[in-house]
Amino acid sequence: MAGERLVSVLPALADPLAAVSAMTERLDPVGVEPVALGGGVGRVLAEPAVAERDSPAADVSAMDGYAVRAEAVGSAIDQAGEAVLPVAFEVETGHEPPALPEGVAARVFTGGVVPRGADAVVRREFVREGGDEVGFAADALADLKPGLNIRRRGENAAAGQTLLEPGVRITPAAVATLAANGRGVVSVFRKVRVGVAVSGNEVVATGRAGVDVAAVRDANGPSLRALIEATGWAECVEVVPLPDDLEATRRGLEDLAARCDALVTTGGVSMGDHDVLPDAIAALGAEVVYHHLAMRPGKPNLGAVLPGGVAVVALPGNPVSVLVGAAVLAGPVLRRRAGFAAEPSRVRLAVHAGPVLARPMKFRQYVPAALTEAGGLRPLSHRGSGDVAAIGATDGVFELPPGEHATDGPPRRWFPWTLSP
Repeated sequence: MAGERLVSVLPALADPLAAVSAMTERLDPVGVEPVALGGGVGRVLAEPAVAERDSPAADVSAMDGYAVRAEAVGSAIDQAGEAVLPVAFEVETGHEPPALPEGVAARVFTGGVVPRGADAVVRREFVREGGDEVGFAADALADLKPGLNIRRRGENAAAGQTLLEPGVRITPAAVATLAANGRGVVSVFRKVRVGVAVSGNEVVATGRAGVDVAAVRDANGPSLRALIEATGWAECVEVVPLPDDLEATRRGLEDLAARCDALVTTGGVSMGDHDVLPDAIAALGAEVVYHHLAMRPGKPNLGAVLPGGVAVVALPGNPVSVLVGAAVLAGPVLRRRAGFAAEPSRVRLAVHAGPVLARPMKFRQYVPAALTEAGGLRPLSHRGSGDVAAIGATDGVFELPPGEHATDGPPRRWFPWTLSP
């Protein structure tokens, strides 16, 4: 079945930043599901996390010590400069204590509720303990004032306050916030189901033995699967090979799309006689958003949206171009489908001395680099988009805007080898 190749929404050699924006504005997040809090790490929160009560829920002690009325201690100072008060009771941790009578102290531990009537806590190391009384030395009294060592009710958050906005990734720290507010179950966006298709008659499975010298071992399928599975919020449904045949490619994409929220493909996307992917995508009734962007490596590419909202990010076949396209183009598309509220603010890191590109270009260039111990970037020499031998020593790519070619210079936009923010 031959399809008529559609005209893309964006013109040829459009800016990749414009292409990303045009793709994401056409996409919606996937559905929502409840998960146990312990299984929510790495997922994307789908509803606001609201404080169930004031935090702290009462005035609590910030120290181990003695709860007192500051004025009462001051009035009890004797000629030796010490104030001695009876200890009325010990605050039982986890329980609300009775009110503090006049002229006495109460022993309290960190996190314990401060008795009503008490307005300060004197640290235990600043007192003299003796049986049923406690002595407050002069050096402890110098700073004694209402509010000392007390964490006030609601000073962290008030009941009803939004603590976490929807669209953020649940981290271990977020789990602490959710758990402290009684959230044993959380509502999250379900995992984005991603299908990977690797085009090319010459591509063979990585583990296959005795391959011909003209064959190419598949590096793209394993690297894309690794990127997807490492997120925690997406899953790779399947990596399928596609031959250089229009009808077989159309059927393969159609089958994969029926089980996925997004497709990432490699190879077969340029203008060669055997590059059938654009025609196959058009035959599926897709809206082609862009085809060929002003970027290097990775200019042969295509972005489309299939009927039903399945996103397609088609990348070239060279492994370096695939990694760059995954970070720059596929990442924002998958994050949009995953429900993230906003794109990450790309860290702009200083670039250290490294190779200078041959000439400035009209395209955005993405230069492989490794992170330094100081947090900068060290460009690494490589031999183009097929140099898979060198790319393993890099941590990502930084962007050179059109017209620039010197890698040594100011901070640049950084795209690490990860799909997560």
